[in-house]
This record gives sequence, C-alpha cells and structure tokens, in this order.
Amino acid sequence: MENKTFYWTGHPFVDAGLSAILLLNNKQNLAMKVLTSFQIMKAFFGVGFYEMELSELAKSLLIFDEIHVYEPNIIGIILGMLDILVNGY
Repeated sequence: MENKTFYWTGHPFVDAGLSAILLLNNKQNLAMKVLTSFQIMKAFFGVGFYEMELSELAKSLLIFDEIHVYEPNIIGIILGMLDILVNGY
C-alpha cells in the first residue's frame, strides 16, 4: 500500500504550481507541507515539536509566496532561517 503525503489544495493556481513542481522533480509521491513563513519561524523559536519540524524543513523544497509584502525585519529572519537550513544547523 502506498503512503501518500501529498494533497491537492483545490486552489487552481496553487495546484498548477504544485503539479509543475512534481513534474520538474519527476516525483510521483513528493512529501509536501503547505506552511506560512510564520509557521516555519515557530520551529526556529522552539515552539511545539520543533526538532521534527526542523528535520523535515531541512529536506524540503520551500516556496515563499508574496514574500515582497513582508516587513524588512521579517525578511531578515526568513533569510537567516534559510541560511541555517541550507548550511546546516
């Protein structure tokens, strides 16, 4: 039995982007989570099951939607998080 961790959102633009990612990666069963930047920040600030979240994020493809609307301090935090995820923590 196949363990499927991918679910369509029902939003046409989001689903089109997700299907493009699946095609580009040539993966049929890509594990994905749809999170906001603030939900990702919670892991870095040690909220909840942050160890599990950080290990999942380190192996994930992250897509930031509408990042240009964030305030400069939030963009700085996001860039710091990405640096830690890419270069190891």
